[in-house]
Amino acid sequence: MLSRSSCRPPGTTARGNGQDGTIVGLLDLSDTPPYTFARGAVSYGEPVAWTLTLALLLGLSALVGRLARDYLWDDTELRDCPFCLSPIPAAASVCESCTRDVAA
Repeated sequence: MLSRSSCRPPGTTARGNGQDGTIVGLLDLSDTPPYTFARGAVSYGEPVAWTLTLALLLGLSALVGRLARDYLWDDTELRDCPFCLSPIPAAASVCESCTRDVAA
């Protein structure tokens, strides 16, 4: 089975650029010994590196999303509709859920 690391020219190694078994250039997992079992071997370095990189990126995007939501969304400008009790902006004259006129 060919992998990306076996397609490199002889004598070259991963440069730590986030490809070929490295985690954002910090941790090189390309030289991990393969896990062997009855009929063959499985190289687990690259899948582990990609999984850890994906987890890192998802965690950072969740953090940025939460910070942006907290910064952009202000709950103090909301009030409840007297008819359907859904949150509406304080200056609204019509509820967006039940479409009834509400006092401003």
